Amino acid sequence: MPMRFRKSIGLGKGVRMNVNKGSVGMSFGVRGARYSMNSSGRRTTSVGIPGTGLYSIHSSGGGRSQARSTGSGRRYGQVPIATTVTADMAEQVIPRPGPFAAGSEKSFRAGLVAYLQQNWELARAHFEQAVQADSRNLSDDYFLAATYVRLKRQSEAVPLLERIVAAPNALPDALMAKYIPGTMEMQLPITEHVSATVGFDSIGATLVLAEVYQELGRKQEAIGLVQQVHEVLPDDDAVRLSLADLLYDDDDFRGLVELTQGVENRDDVTLATLHLRAKALANEGLMESAVELLSSCLRRTAGRDQDLLKEIRYNRAEAYELLGDKRKARADWSKLVAEDAFYRNARERLQRPEA
Repeated sequence: MPMRFRKSIGLGKGVRMNVNKGSVGMSFGVRGARYSMNSSGRRTTSVGIPGTGLYSIHSSGGGRSQARSTGSGRRYGQVPIATTVTADMAEQVIPRPGPFAAGSEKSFRAGLVAYLQQNWELARAHFEQAVQADSRNLSDDYFLAATYVRLKRQSEAVPLLERIVAAPNALPDALMAKYIPGTMEMQLPITEHVSATVGFDSIGATLVLAEVYQELGRKQEAIGLVQQVHEVLPDDDAVRLSLADLLYDDDDFRGLVELTQGVENRDDVTLATLHLRAKALANEGLMESAVELLSSCLRRTAGRDQDLLKEIRYNRAEAYELLGDKRKARADWSKLVAEDAFYRNARERLQRPEA
């Protein structure tokens, strides 16, 4: 069945995003060291900075080696022993500018250090100076936008992110390559239980902008942006989940069901996608199909997020009640209470006389 998505929504006067093909990695709330290797054998170690959602990644090598493929579309190898980067180490992580570096570069570098130290106001001041003095690069715009988001100043981040997304030149740029020894990433929440690991690149900026649009109540623009990313990366599970979550928030249940056709339960991201599909089926009046899908989700639980599984079981218990199957509903309420005595109102639902 062909997809029937709404017309793509661009930026400004019909401007569409300009990004190169890439991928978005998945994260499930676990922050720390990562290790990856690209097709040329270039090894990359990323070290997490607790509480920031950012990573400093150091690259080396260039020889060929083996790596295994993951569902995220990225390639990962063995995770080496890594030292967590602390705020005190930020000065050593970011290269120092040369004696003849432009003032905008010095401000950008100072902003990066302050950002890693979680000094958001100082980072904002430095990045604002860099943006005002530099009209060529986009990386200072991105970091200033990210700082505004940290400071809950989303509306000020929008024009910066729009500039990046619509720009003909893609990130990372020369300024980022010079002062970041590898790449940096951030954790971008998609649903309550799943976040995407997005880079400081053009696709990452697009997804951050969509998240900001959603927070500002601009759902149609958010949907349009993620739809465009989905057109570029049709097989990326994280992008599909992001779009599914937006469609559910917009009550576009039919569009969500079409989007999620053929998704298999392989990990937390695909499980969260199937959960949204089941809820969309229920909202379309297809309660039995929703129960069947929720039951399928609960048959493969190894390595899955436990809170997400509880939510799925809770929804299946509700569906059983709506279908009049009190015995099966009671079985789910009982299992939830056994796993977590205070999970939502499961105990109350179990103790109802009609249960």
